[in-house]
Amino acid sequence: KHRNLLLVKENRVFGGICFRMFPTQGFVEIVFCAVNASEQVKGYGTHLMNHLKDYCIRHNVLYLLTYADEYATGYFRKQGFSKELKLPRSAHQGYIKEYEGASLMECELNPKIPYTQFSTIIKKQKEVIRQLISQKQAEIRQKRPGLTCFERGTTKMDIKDIPGVCKYKNIHVTVL
Repeated sequence: KHRNLLLVKENRVFGGICFRMFPTQGFVEIVFCAVNASEQVKGYGTHLMNHLKDYCIRHNVLYLLTYADEYATGYFRKQGFSKELKLPRSAHQGYIKEYEGASLMECELNPKIPYTQFSTIIKKQKEVIRQLISQKQAEIRQKRPGLTCFERGTTKMDIKDIPGVCKYKNIHVTVL
């Protein structure tokens, strides 16, 4: 039995994934995946695939399989698919049709990842990292007043006595 996820915009279908579930075998076969050419490279294919991944996880299926031709392998790689299969051949052999000139690809799903929220989570993580980097850079760029002890005749000083040096734990000083 085939199932479909569709992309609809202004009451028109412009993309979709047709798939068959094999829950007893632990996988879903993607039979067909397409987005209208005028709507490609806008993230719709990723959005669609993420919904399929979440659907599979809700149904306790953790593998996606598909046969991809040379034009589709790049898209599927971007979606986490690989030509190296972890699912035993015996699990899918005889269940899905083999296509000559196409490569069988697999995506193993992680049930802890909410795929439809994945890009939002990554954006938030990037923002937190940017803020942390900005804070660290502000600390590093902090200007110190300089050493005045040399004006009073001091000719030597232990590096550890310089204000601010020991604050940075990753700095290792070797005096020659």
